[in-house]
Amino acid sequence: MTGRIRAARSKKVKESRGRERFLEPEEEERLLAACSEPLRTILMSGIYAGLRIPSEALWLKREDVDLRRGFLVVQGAFAKNGKTEVLPLNPKLREALAGLMATSKSEYVFTKQDAQPYRTITNIFKTARRRAGLGEDVTPHAMRHTFASRLGEKGTDIRTIQELGRWADIRMVQRYANVTERRKREAIEKLSEIPLPDSLQQIRQNP
Repeated sequence: MTGRIRAARSKKVKESRGRERFLEPEEEERLLAACSEPLRTILMSGIYAGLRIPSEALWLKREDVDLRRGFLVVQGAFAKNGKTEVLPLNPKLREALAGLMATSKSEYVFTKQDAQPYRTITNIFKTARRRAGLGEDVTPHAMRHTFASRLGEKGTDIRTIQELGRWADIRMVQRYANVTERRKREAIEKLSEIPLPDSLQQIRQNP
């Protein structure tokens, strides 16, 4: 299959500029625990490599994954920017891919029981999301948003986030650079949820 034909069959997903949902660590744990393979590793490819699941992860081939040297290749035919990119593999994703690829001989990384590649995960994702007790605002794209948001939380500079996420427009990345400030505000707001000690409550009642 030529790159042109493969590109025509892959679905390019337009990304929103607005605020999007990302997973808290506890939500990630619940969601992945509710998944069977290969859905679990498909979602991890979004969380730990920032892959666009419909247009990049589902089209990933064995030849695009180098477990020994620890990287994967996103072919330009499927990348939104049309460029072939080499991405480093996070250790968790590397281990998950190794286990998955060891049990399959298909040219594609993510396949069904009949060895045919997945072209959509809509139904199986909804089932896993329901089992995990997560709302409809959690979509497959939230995995990629989680990837970039966590980079922002760790203080990763905006240019590096842009390169790892492969965004052509840096304005798409600015929201992730602001994650740390949002987290600080949320932390301060949560302080009001902590009950006052009895001594302070008595002072309030008897000023």
